[in-house]
Amino acid sequence: MLDIKTVKLKTEEEIMSSWVDKESVIVSVVCATFNQELYIEDAITGFLMQETYFAFEIIIHDDASTDNTANIVRKYQKRYPKIIKPIFQKENQFSKGGFKPTPYATSFAKGEFIALCEGDDFWVDASKINSQLVYLQKNSNVDLCIHDATIINGNGDFLPKSFHSHSTKPALIDYSLMYTQNGQLAATASYFFRKSSLNKAIPILKNAPVGDFFIEAIVGLNGIFYIPDKMSVYRYEALGSWTEKTFLVADKRLIHNYKMLESLDELINILPRKEAELVKFKKHFIHVGNMNMYIVKNEILNSIKSYLRSLKGSESVKSNLINFLIVVRLYRFFRIIKKSLSKF
Repeated sequence: MLDIKTVKLKTEEEIMSSWVDKESVIVSVVCATFNQELYIEDAITGFLMQETYFAFEIIIHDDASTDNTANIVRKYQKRYPKIIKPIFQKENQFSKGGFKPTPYATSFAKGEFIALCEGDDFWVDASKINSQLVYLQKNSNVDLCIHDATIINGNGDFLPKSFHSHSTKPALIDYSLMYTQNGQLAATASYFFRKSSLNKAIPILKNAPVGDFFIEAIVGLNGIFYIPDKMSVYRYEALGSWTEKTFLVADKRLIHNYKMLESLDELINILPRKEAELVKFKKHFIHVGNMNMYIVKNEILNSIKSYLRSLKGSESVKSNLINFLIVVRLYRFFRIIKKSLSKF
């Protein structure tokens, strides 16, 4: 894999020299960042090393970072004033509630196509957005293109975790995959889509706890093109990331999951009937997650309730029966422990 730290960037003039039309922006790179001074330079390097025949812009939204993130962005803006177009918030908007940086930043985009990458992730293939653009231009009926990604931790160590491999070669993949498999379909930094296709997702994105899945579900309705190449890097549990702040704490994860369930109900109302039926599978995984979080909190009754709710979207009755018996045994075990402790 490319070592992003060794990339020697071209000047702004050198980058733009290959653009056939320097005035018409075709692709808008949208990056949301907050307190990611350790990582944002890698993200910017991945953007600027893109080799294209078309004009692209880089929109970086900084939500009033309290570290050196904004200063790093300003440094690159001075070097690439025609390409990098930052948005600096004076006060943190996300903390006020109801504000989603990515849809907001995307509203400033001039390009017909959007390429997403959050401030703690980065791209490692100079032909990434060019490859994705070529496919979507050849297939006007498809709005979303994704690809595989490498996973590292906050220290840069490679992890055995990986995203699901959907094909060994570039291919149009089954829409149902995003519902029937656990976890995210693809890394957010792999998302490349037509800006116009995002409009229908905006109302849900404003209320959803995270936007990734809903972008896949709505923008990908007409098909999802998958490239098996690992063209980006996803940082798992990076400092300042959403995962670190929210997903590792049981109470916060439960709040997140219940908000996800509310947003999934909204999604059902705007999807065609066939696709809406698939939402039950996504709910299944969320209820199973709630079951596990309640076990961590020693709330066994709530854990059993979550398990029972998960049955509706399960594809395997046998595995559910086994899991249910495990939960029941755990419940009995905790009751025995509780009674034993009460005697002292």
